[in-house]
Amino acid sequence: MDLDIPEEMEYAGYGIPSRASQKGPRLSRNDEKWESLRHEIHELYMAENNSLPKTMSLIEKKYGFKAS
Repeated sequence: MDLDIPEEMEYAGYGIPSRASQKGPRLSRNDEKWESLRHEIHELYMAENNSLPKTMSLIEKKYGFKAS
């Protein structure tokens, strides 16, 4: 049986709405901010072995970005 699922309802082939289709402008801006900080977050968390709360605190203090 072949189902015709609209593109916005496809997610990994399971017919679940993708997160991108559910995002508003604010979430998109947050994603852009996360992407711009991805390398630094990785360095602080993984390479420097900081805890998640400490990493979040450092990012918030340095960039004013608080994870929601």
